[in-house]
Amino acid sequence: MRTPISAVATFAVAMTAAGCLPLEEERRPAPEILEKPAAIGAGFGAPGGALFLGDRYLSFTGTDRRINIIRKIGQGDWSAPRTIDERSIAGASLAVYDGYLYLVWFDQFGRFSSLRTRDGSTWTDRRTHDVAPPGGRPHGEPALVIYNGKLQAYYALGPNPDGDDALAWSRFGAIHQLVLEPDGWSFYGAFPGESRSVSAAVLGDDLVVAWNHRDLGSFRTKKWVARQGWTQTNVIAKAQEGQFIDAGTFPPTLIWSYRVTDGPDTGRIKFARTSNGVDFQHHATSLFLSEQRPFSFRVGDGLVEFAHVGDAPNKGVSHNSIPFR
Repeated sequence: MRTPISAVATFAVAMTAAGCLPLEEERRPAPEILEKPAAIGAGFGAPGGALFLGDRYLSFTGTDRRINIIRKIGQGDWSAPRTIDERSIAGASLAVYDGYLYLVWFDQFGRFSSLRTRDGSTWTDRRTHDVAPPGGRPHGEPALVIYNGKLQAYYALGPNPDGDDALAWSRFGAIHQLVLEPDGWSFYGAFPGESRSVSAAVLGDDLVVAWNHRDLGSFRTKKWVARQGWTQTNVIAKAQEGQFIDAGTFPPTLIWSYRVTDGPDTGRIKFARTSNGVDFQHHATSLFLSEQRPFSFRVGDGLVEFAHVGDAPNKGVSHNSIPFR
């Protein structure tokens, strides 16, 4: 059977109620600045990130829609952006799999596209996969995850908009799944979603997929439980879009880094944690504003490292950290 697919921060901790993130947050003193925010490029779309061969890599799409890669060796400075002559309709995603660093995006024709590198410098083996039916196109960035030993991608399809891509929700009613096989990317299936901002992560033996539903932008999750299949959809909260990262603690924990999309905190970056993919506990609120969902790409040394695209008009791509315990 086929398997499925540093910031200045104010801290708040509260237990969830009725499956939703709390609205009221207990205010605590702001910790010291861990890393001064510094713009390392200008662009749009959610950034991607990964640790590869001991170095940090970030991907982002420039204002010309070309993909840029930056690299941080050890504790050194970020490199100057290296532009890859590929265009993306949104951001680009990174993942480490089978000894390679993979770069995945949707090109200007809406095709699922990937490159890979073994040394972090030479990108080869471009592959494309047509994913959209006539009149449709993918939305946002693919969510990458390694599950059951295979690299998988989850994404939403939407209509082919004439205007702002950011307003396009999937109206084909499904979140789709691709799996990297030896002969290329293969389509494995879909489930109803009407979504955008798809995220995926492994939690213990299970796979958790999260997305923003079109119903008032509510954040929902669905789990693939080993030997059981997909569970029911859980509505967690409204007015969020974000991304999971494995915190690697015991019991297994995921960090949900997200951008508030409605209300007085619109644009604010927040963090929550979950040990079951259903119940969430608020962890931290950053003072930074973001135009896109943030990307958390490392948990270690008592920190969660994340990147985000700053609020307009500067749109600077920044790398920051918050404490995590």
